[in-house]
Amino acid sequence: MTFKKPTPEATKKTLNDPINEKTVITGKEVINNQKEAEKQQKEFEESVEVGLRNRRKK
Repeated sequence: MTFKKPTPEATKKTLNDPINEKTVITGKEVINNQKEAEKQQKEFEESVEVGLRNRRKK
């Protein structure tokens, strides 16, 4: 099995990349993304707490 080495053009980002990108993000999407990130962080912290509590009981 051989692996191809990625070309520098494919991996290196330029300053024009965001300009050439055609996606448009609305304010509502930004707020939803922030809420989703906060929700995921909260779930992660809760799961860590549960894991630590369960570990102490053993």
